[in-house]
Amino acid sequence: GKVFARSEDARPRRMAGTRMDITQRKQAEQALRASEAFLDRAGRIAGLGGWLMDIPTASISWSDQTCRIHEVAPGHRPSLEEAMSFYPPAARAAVESAMQDSLAEGRSWDLELPFVNAKGREIWVRAVGETEFEAGNAVRMVGTFQDITQRRALDEELRRSNELMTGVLQNLPCGLSVFDGNLRLMTHNKQFQQLLDLPDALLDARDVTFDQFVRFSAERGEYSSDEIDGIVARVVEQARRPEVQFFERERPEGVPLEVRRAPIPGGGFIATYTDISTRKQAEILLKEALSRAEQASVTKSQFLANMSHEIRTPMNAILGMLSLLQRTSLTSRQLDYASKT
Repeated sequence: GKVFARSEDARPRRMAGTRMDITQRKQAEQALRASEAFLDRAGRIAGLGGWLMDIPTASISWSDQTCRIHEVAPGHRPSLEEAMSFYPPAARAAVESAMQDSLAEGRSWDLELPFVNAKGREIWVRAVGETEFEAGNAVRMVGTFQDITQRRALDEELRRSNELMTGVLQNLPCGLSVFDGNLRLMTHNKQFQQLLDLPDALLDARDVTFDQFVRFSAERGEYSSDEIDGIVARVVEQARRPEVQFFERERPEGVPLEVRRAPIPGGGFIATYTDISTRKQAEILLKEALSRAEQASVTKSQFLANMSHEIRTPMNAILGMLSLLQRTSLTSRQLDYASKT
């Protein structure tokens, strides 16, 4: 309102004004503050901040979460030079190149970069951005900013674990394959491919399944001369049984394989394939050695029986003669000798 006239003692005499219902505006302001508070909480939880750069003035605005990641006070407004100074040289060059490409060609960027915040703490961040154009002119850049240090650490731990597992898998003294509940190949080692003589094209195929391996082998005549579809159905049905299985299989070139299958939680199975040629050869040699030993034992028994007979025949004659001799006139010494038999 406004005072239009006053009395001689300066008191207001006439006033005019307007009244407006600002309920909706106040509600909108309240909703905006609530939304900003919600986004701030969500940003803190997700570690995700936002940023904006006005291109004509090169002025930069950071959200509170972006300030927290940089470890500067909320509301801090850095210069472009300061904003870029948090990146090590190689990372800074990558950001500058991405920004230049975005300005020139309108491309967005999504980079994971090393970063050193205001407190000197080394972290990893994900910087995402794009350029907004109006009437063909670049007017601002906007994007998100996220601390991904923990995720990078987990990724690195997972990478080391995978490398260790791969090293163990590839150096097993047997072939190994793992199939999931849908009998899709999940992993295998080189020995598996070598022992079964499988082509790269089959193993490199997307979502290759157990029945494809069986069909490939059956078409090479590795199972039997039965109808191929029947062979595939029979072998796949056996593989689906949730039980430990053990059997031997001979490759067409005569190489014997020992196959072991064991079910895994959630369906599917793990299988190992071992070349048992050496063991089979050893078994043959052992059987031959046992056969020779048995034959030698029989020969020895026959020899001893013959020798016993040959020795007993003259001994019986000698014993008879000594018995007759004892009945003749002998001196005491002769009789003593004859009685010692």
